[in-house]
Amino acid sequence: VGKQKLNRLIRFLAILLAMFQSYLMMNKYNIELFKDKIYISFFLATGTAISIWLSDLITAKGIGNGTSILIMVGMSSGVINTFQKIFEFWHTDKIKFFSLFLLLLFILISTVIIYLATFKIPIIYPNKQSQVENYIPLKINVSGVLPIILTSTLQAFFMFFINNIPFFNKLSYKDKIIDFISISTSLGIIFFVCLIIFFSFLTSFLIVNIHDIS
Repeated sequence: VGKQKLNRLIRFLAILLAMFQSYLMMNKYNIELFKDKIYISFFLATGTAISIWLSDLITAKGIGNGTSILIMVGMSSGVINTFQKIFEFWHTDKIKFFSLFLLLLFILISTVIIYLATFKIPIIYPNKQSQVENYIPLKINVSGVLPIILTSTLQAFFMFFINNIPFFNKLSYKDKIIDFISISTSLGIIFFVCLIIFFSFLTSFLIVNIHDIS
């Protein structure tokens, strides 16, 4: 019962946040009437509600984790453009084409290996002689892709508010904040990697109870 109430609260807060973000987006389109802003924000937030409903429906039907599938679809939207740009090098620079292709293949294989890798913790029975080796399979990458999702969401969240709240336009160091958060800069990439490492440790301790293992 408590988990159901928590899920309802999270969904309610998500819709409220979507309405707030939609309202801030109206500042870019010079919509002055408050009534029009509310109407547009409501319809944009409706899309968020439909996404939440679709995510729950996918999970309930046993297809998979609905949230993860929708996130994967969103991330995969740029894959076609990425491969299209890579194949453009086939006619201009074949060395760069094969280099990028091998790099992507290496990243894919490494990701699968790290994701499936497990550390076998042996189980020792003091008063039992067993020929079968029992062990606890502890995944090396316990968090999965959750740290990357959290980091990307947090980065996009801050970038949205910095670009849409008028308060930040008055700051003289706004560009420095954007450089620190944006992944298109070297400083932003370092910050992005540090956040991934931080969330990896955080989610690992949340998922795995070390007291149960010890």
